[in-house]
Amino acid sequence: MNNKRGLSTIIMTLIIILISLVAVGIFWVVVNNLIKGGTEEVSFGRLTLSAEIKGVDIENSSNNVSLLIKRNVGEGDITGMKFIFYSDDKNEIVEQEIQLEELEQESFTFHLTMNVSLLTKISIAPIFSSSDGKESVGNIADTFDVKTGTRIVIPPSGCTPTTNPCGSRICGNIANGTCGSISCGTCSVGTCNSTGQCATSCVPTTCEALGHNCGSGYANGTCAGTLDCGTCSGGQTCVGGTCSGGAGYTCGNNIVEPGEACDGTNLSGYTCATVAAGFASGSLSCNSNCRSYVTTSCVAGNTINAASCSQTDVQAAINSASDGDIVQVPAGSCTWTSPGDYQARITITKSILLRGNGQDSTIINSDNARLFSITGNGKSFRMTGIGFTGTIGSTGVALIWINGFFSSLRVDHCNFFNLNGRDFMVGYYTPGTTNPAITGLFDHINFTNTQAAVPFMMYYGRSDSWLYPDDLGTNNALFIEDSSFRWDVVDGSNDMVSDAEHGAKVVFRYNNITHGFIGWHDTGSTPQSRGTRLFQLYNNNFFCPAGVSDCGWRAMLLRGGTGVIYNNVIPIYPTGYEFPSATQIFRSTQLGGRPWRNYCDGTTERVCSDFMSHCNGGDYRSCEGDYMCAGVGDGTCSIDQCTQDSQCGSGNTCLAKFDGQLDSFGWPCRDQIGRGQDDSITHVQASSPVYWWNNKKQSDNSQLALYVAVRGATPEDTDYIKPNRDYYTYTSGFTGATGMGMGLRSARPATCTTGVGYFATDENTLYTCTSTNTWNLHYAPFPYPHPISLIN
Repeated sequence: MNNKRGLSTIIMTLIIILISLVAVGIFWVVVNNLIKGGTEEVSFGRLTLSAEIKGVDIENSSNNVSLLIKRNVGEGDITGMKFIFYSDDKNEIVEQEIQLEELEQESFTFHLTMNVSLLTKISIAPIFSSSDGKESVGNIADTFDVKTGTRIVIPPSGCTPTTNPCGSRICGNIANGTCGSISCGTCSVGTCNSTGQCATSCVPTTCEALGHNCGSGYANGTCAGTLDCGTCSGGQTCVGGTCSGGAGYTCGNNIVEPGEACDGTNLSGYTCATVAAGFASGSLSCNSNCRSYVTTSCVAGNTINAASCSQTDVQAAINSASDGDIVQVPAGSCTWTSPGDYQARITITKSILLRGNGQDSTIINSDNARLFSITGNGKSFRMTGIGFTGTIGSTGVALIWINGFFSSLRVDHCNFFNLNGRDFMVGYYTPGTTNPAITGLFDHINFTNTQAAVPFMMYYGRSDSWLYPDDLGTNNALFIEDSSFRWDVVDGSNDMVSDAEHGAKVVFRYNNITHGFIGWHDTGSTPQSRGTRLFQLYNNNFFCPAGVSDCGWRAMLLRGGTGVIYNNVIPIYPTGYEFPSATQIFRSTQLGGRPWRNYCDGTTERVCSDFMSHCNGGDYRSCEGDYMCAGVGDGTCSIDQCTQDSQCGSGNTCLAKFDGQLDSFGWPCRDQIGRGQDDSITHVQASSPVYWWNNKKQSDNSQLALYVAVRGATPEDTDYIKPNRDYYTYTSGFTGATGMGMGLRSARPATCTTGVGYFATDENTLYTCTSTNTWNLHYAPFPYPHPISLIN
């Protein structure tokens, strides 16, 4: 019995070995056949070839995707790469010839036919050459999830690129400092020689000679091959070798148009010293995509290190700094106390970068203090990396006051936690000032408060902005982007992220707002002030805290002016806001402040053309109160409604009416929703409707409509603000007759009624019908992220 068991064990062992040998044999046969195949998709060589996606930059407006690819350690020659772009309903594959050595990296830019805003993921697969010279495609080497992945600036931060690494080279790859390698271009004909020149014995033609600025496949004179004349920018399309349509701007013509930051040699008036704080000198240039600046040749100022975060040490560091310097505040928590009513702890008039050690590391606790008074003198200023908390008290109306004129203004990566008053007063109105409105950028702000009635910012523009055309899509505004504003309160009350008036222009985009709202004042609600001029509100997410059913009356309060509102997501009551938006015309139901002490009700009343009160007598100068009329006439600021030109002072006239008086209600009310530029002589206002599209309900992603307030008063806002006249909203099944549509530009109706709008999703551009069956560009958004935010 025991001998039989031993024999059985030996037999079973031999059978297992035999099966293993057969399996191995089959495996080698399969692999051998694959290796011998002419276009094998698998080989041993590819098992040691891998690459990574190190950087991704997606530009919706140009429909471009830029990738930074790094080759890892491994044997074999990578001769190309397949780039696979995925969306929910379309995929696109681009094959690119490249040569990457081990640990080498290179950036690539693709202009896709699919809509890049719909991308879900991006994959790469290396193409390599086998020992017999045949090319093979490896497996997917890396995949980037667009929805959850982190966008990385290209080239990656922290590297030091070589200034003009290509030099006289026009082709081939070359080392780019510590940033890997850079491609100096490819040859349309001939081959790239060791000096980076395209070697050819013929004289090729050029795209310029053919009159082309885009497209490919054009005959290249007497040379072999064809010309590639490039792709169009700004969402334009290539028709017969010429860029047309799209965002309406042409990158490379040295003209800065809406949707561009700069263009060629036109830097929008900026230099290194004025484009961003922290640079003292150097040479600024425009990125080739016209959407950002290149500061690699700019020279940073000196770094002045404050001894601590105390007010005394920070003041000492600022005192020793010069224009262009960086004042570095170390980590720590310091309390600054009040110096007295309306007095700031620190006054800054220099062009400096004030930088903390991080918004969670450098903390300033305000003890009933107004911390900073920052005044621009045509220079740049930036504050970053600081956290603020404490109390503001009754000695001032804001923690930080900003006024004057700035070439560049930025506040970023700062925390504001549980302060008991307004954090910022920007461009506060000073009678008689000639400074232009402050423009700039607030980004990566983290505002959190457990009190309801605490706003973040008050912003004043310039009332004379009503004398100039609409300029949507330009840098001429105050931008708030990539920030979070949260009010942790349990009732239905909320407060404003940013209030605005005096002709302000506001861009509010890519923010998260919890239990707060965005809004502004209209004309007449504040004495001597005209309302907000322009607004662009898009790609914001609104939220209601857990356990709060009512987040307030509205997410957006639209009190005058014109602009665009789109791609916002808003929760609606009973688990959100009562309405996505609301409107208000202050003077439809109550008297305005001086000189607006009348109703918009159809009654004809006269006003001076500067829309100010005036002293009674003397030179009839404009005034806000009797204190400005001392020694002038009878010393009173009493003329609100004039009867003749002489009562309006030098250069002004007495207008026949406040409002439009085009119907029995007085429509259009001065500066109401849907009005634009004043005529320079008559001051009659142009029609400039608001456009609203693709704003969605958070719970089910359904389209939301712009809400015109019905307050139970007579007259109602609905008597003044009407659809397809003062505003246009998204219309399902848009035909071009009423409302507005959205979709691919190719789906835009050929016929249209004057005033309707259509947003081309593939071009990120709004078109409006300016006359029957005539479409023209109305709006293309300013580059996002804001170009200044890309400057470190």
